[in-house]
Amino acid sequence: MKTPKLFIFAALAVLFAACNSNNPSEIREFVPQVQLDEESADCLRVIFSYEQNNKLREFANFQPIVVRSEEELQSLCPEYLTAPKLDFANQCLIFVPIETSSISDEWIDMQLYRIDKKRNFNAVINMFKCRECYTAIGHFYPFGLFDISPKEVSNVSHEIKYINN
Repeated sequence: MKTPKLFIFAALAVLFAACNSNNPSEIREFVPQVQLDEESADCLRVIFSYEQNNKLREFANFQPIVVRSEEELQSLCPEYLTAPKLDFANQCLIFVPIETSSISDEWIDMQLYRIDKKRNFNAVINMFKCRECYTAIGHFYPFGLFDISPKEVSNVSHEIKYINN
C-alpha cells in the first residue's frame, strides 16, 4: 500500500515542479509608449473615436490591429482629417476594437508587453467599469503608439482589466 501512495506523491511533486518552473522562452517585458505632441495626440483621439469615425465600425472582430505605415493610418482617418506624421520605422501603433455593456465605461490606458522571445505581444487595456450607469452597447478603440518597430510585431493578443468606478 505504501508504494502506490509514494508513487502518487512523487508524481504530484514532479507535476508541481514542472508547473512552477521558469520557462526561459516566456518573458513579460514592458514596451514603453511614445509621448506624442498635443496635436498628434488629439488627431489620434479623433481617428479612434466611434462617434467621429464611421470607418472604425468595420473592425468588428475585436482583435488588436497593428498599424504599420502612414498609408494604413491615413486609410483609417475620416475624410476630413490628415493623419499625423509618425515614425513607423521605429514605432508601432496598435488599437483594439472593444464592445462593452455600457456607454459610460471609459478606457484609461493601454500597456504593451512582449510575452516571448518571438514576436508575440499582449496589450493590457485598463478600463473604468461604471456600476450604476446607462446600459447600452458601447464601442471603444483604445490605442497606443509604442517604442518598437512594426517589423518586430507579428501577433498581439489582448486582455481587459476593469476598475470599478
